[in-house]
Amino acid sequence: LDQVPHLDLVLRGVRPAPGLDAGIAAHVSEAASALLPWWTGVAALLQPLEDLFARPLVALPELLAALRTAAEALAGDALWRGPDGRALAMAVAGLDAAGGLLEPFQPADAPAFIAAFLEQTPARAAFGTHPRLAIYGLLEAQLQRADLMILGGMNEGSWPAATAPDPWLSPAVRARLGLPGLERRVGLAAHDFVQAMGAPEVLVTRARRDTSAPVVPSRLWLRLAALGGDALKKDMELPAIARAIDQALTVCPAARPEPAPPAMLRPRSISVTQVERLRADPYSFYADRMLGLKKLAPLDEDPTAAERGTFVHRILERWTKEAPDDPARLIALAETMLGKWDHHPLMRALWAPRVLRAVAWAGDEMAAWRDDGWQPLAAEARGRRLLGTGITLTGTADRVDGNAAGERAVIDYKTGALPSKAQLEAGFAPQLGLLAWMVEEGNMPDVPRGPAAAIRYWKLSGGREAGTAKDPLMYNRKPWTDIGEFVDQSVAQFSDVCTALLLGDAPFTAKAHPDYSTRYTDHDQLARVAEWLGRDR
Repeated sequence: LDQVPHLDLVLRGVRPAPGLDAGIAAHVSEAASALLPWWTGVAALLQPLEDLFARPLVALPELLAALRTAAEALAGDALWRGPDGRALAMAVAGLDAAGGLLEPFQPADAPAFIAAFLEQTPARAAFGTHPRLAIYGLLEAQLQRADLMILGGMNEGSWPAATAPDPWLSPAVRARLGLPGLERRVGLAAHDFVQAMGAPEVLVTRARRDTSAPVVPSRLWLRLAALGGDALKKDMELPAIARAIDQALTVCPAARPEPAPPAMLRPRSISVTQVERLRADPYSFYADRMLGLKKLAPLDEDPTAAERGTFVHRILERWTKEAPDDPARLIALAETMLGKWDHHPLMRALWAPRVLRAVAWAGDEMAAWRDDGWQPLAAEARGRRLLGTGITLTGTADRVDGNAAGERAVIDYKTGALPSKAQLEAGFAPQLGLLAWMVEEGNMPDVPRGPAAAIRYWKLSGGREAGTAKDPLMYNRKPWTDIGEFVDQSVAQFSDVCTALLLGDAPFTAKAHPDYSTRYTDHDQLARVAEWLGRDR
């Protein structure tokens, strides 16, 4: 059990390929090799269950036997202990008794089939509940007595429950077969109500609305109100108490957070992709880098936009390193690497064709780019620059090209939205400018030093427009600045933000520039943005 939390962290995110060995073991070996010996022992206990699921059809008794064996091998006798264990044993015994009546079915249907029965099996703790309060179901309420009985849910459709028609037998056929009529359920509900009304004190309640809309009182409620009149006491005090509990005396919304730790505790390294967030939303940078708060990915997650973008980057990286002069090799490489998503049918059906269109466009664009005199020098070129202030700037360029004149071009692949001109002018998209600066200063070991002459975004959407090559320094087909001024501007603004927030005592203000910060971030709830954003300070 000590290793289970580690396995949980390893398996979070995009689900691995199916199979104990080919899928999970390979994923564990890549992500946390120290966990592999433990997982090998666990996988051996689960192997009979995987063998059963490899068959085309499985009978319910066989499935239950395999599940019991695997569960007992992992948990031992503790599996059947306690209220939940006893409830599970009863559910399994009931399924086992009726298992012979069900025809064999496909193993893929087993999880939903078993879950449907387990969801209907209540597991209530016998101890630890309130000594004077109990919540009963209909059957329990028939067998118990209480000084105060609260009958809730007296709304139309809830009490009595709406009678569902029999999808197989008509009322006449049910009567000929001697089966009880569907109206019998209404009579049983009336019997339960009358029996519960025999308590010394009874409180009959209903909700005025549910989660979506107002609700109508049941006909029984209306009949009681009409016949009882003044004889029925309507409690006015309890609703007032309930409203008072929900109504706060004073409302104190949170203020905009502005933590200001000492300069000596602030990070001394930053990547070019983090500079934009440090300027626009310093608190998000603080929560990530200083508090170490990172969003935990869900289990069995479908590939996210970030995962898909990273995958396209890997295809182009391999192609640039292996055969940038061969467009056919790019398509073959993409088709081979797309085999990773074979266990994600929607990805193969919907996203894979877009990838092929996007990389085909990249091959054509590379040919046109080569005709202009540019050749790839490095893919995923890593850079590192130590500033005189003690700050280390790091960054990775998707691709750096060169021409015969010794000039350099920095290419950034994008599968999402491109930065706007307003962001670039205000310095909230400095990534390409800082990467070009590092290229010019010779801070990328894989790239020969040279002056930056061009920066480009390659938007790889794979849609109707498979791709677009954009010069961020052009607007309406006219340059709004030149690359030298853009690089100098990016460096100057980077120096200013480092001086204030990494070397100084300026606070890490949440959403310091809300117009340029990401609309929803992982730390907005921690910053309680909804309480203060847009409110006069």
